[in-house]
Amino acid sequence: MHGDRDEPVKWRKSSYTEGESCVEVATFDDRAMGVRDSKLAASPVIPLRARAWAALVAELRE
Repeated sequence: MHGDRDEPVKWRKSSYTEGESCVEVATFDDRAMGVRDSKLAASPVIPLRARAWAALVAELRE
């Protein structure tokens, strides 16, 4: 997956990583994020629009 400038996306691990269970997130552009399993770099990516990402993060923080 690439960002809006056709540069490779930089994935980063969640700050809530616990042992083997973790996810990575990436910013594709100012309107979309991606989430994937950090153990499987070739795993499917779940794309989320900015509003859906914000709602997911808010829900997880509760």
